[in-house]
Amino acid sequence: MNLRTAIALFVDDYLERRSLSPLTVRAYRQDLRHLDRFLGPGVPLRAISTEALERWILSQDSYTQATRRRRLASLRSFFRFTSARSLTEDNPTERVRLRLPRRTRLPRYLSAAQAHALVKAAEACLQEPSPLRLHCGFLQIRNLLVVRILLTTGMRVAELTALDVSHFDLNDRTILVRGKGDRDRLCFLSDTRTRTALTQYIDARQHIETDSPALLLNSRAGRLTPQGVTYVLGCLARRARLGVSITPHMLRHTAATLFLRAGADIRLVQQFLGHSSIATTQIYAHVTQSHLRAALASSGPACLIDL
Repeated sequence: MNLRTAIALFVDDYLERRSLSPLTVRAYRQDLRHLDRFLGPGVPLRAISTEALERWILSQDSYTQATRRRRLASLRSFFRFTSARSLTEDNPTERVRLRLPRRTRLPRYLSAAQAHALVKAAEACLQEPSPLRLHCGFLQIRNLLVVRILLTTGMRVAELTALDVSHFDLNDRTILVRGKGDRDRLCFLSDTRTRTALTQYIDARQHIETDSPALLLNSRAGRLTPQGVTYVLGCLARRARLGVSITPHMLRHTAATLFLRAGADIRLVQQFLGHSSIATTQIYAHVTQSHLRAALASSGPACLIDL
């Protein structure tokens, strides 16, 4: 069997059947297809050596260590599959000896003042007439809700855009969220203004003719996409004159960072974000160290006892 045929089998019989996020499936598929192009068409699966795999992982188009680690992860999953199906005699990735150190990159986030300015920019838009055919003010109300939910729940943008109207329980003040790996969790609408924004949006949505079950609708009355959310946030950031380019994930980082700075335990933040491992949440502890340093300088023990 050649590599291309084995990749198709792997995607159909393994990746698509597992509880992986669509982004993960797409990344693995793209990695393996790139490997097929790199090694040449029709290369026999059993002829692929460990050295050839190492050359591909380190090839010039692999710019970052994170990309190289993901490539290695893609290969390991693929060759575990081929070994289990007896398509290969052994797993060549078991002999890979590359050193791919993990670079800790601190997440980008907004300050409390910047987050406040973003919300105020969304609120200011409510006073402007909507030029589109939708119910007057609908998109402005939706945009405010998008900002408030991202900042108060720390939701991923894919989780946000996957929400249906049925996922909300206004009486219980909860949102049922389907996270990575098809893990469900509850997000709580603890903020009164966010609940008010949601109620206003639901009322406005009832005037929109749509067959979509999606909570968040676009200008064509279909489901709002992650790209649509990114565009909305970019427009609001420019209106708020933040001076930075923002992404939906920055608001997730902002929510987690501000939650920690308010004194939340790291385990609570893990549950809040829906992380399966506390190690993923630990990066936010590094972000808050500068806040701790400033607090110690202004009101720490040394200040209190006049050392």
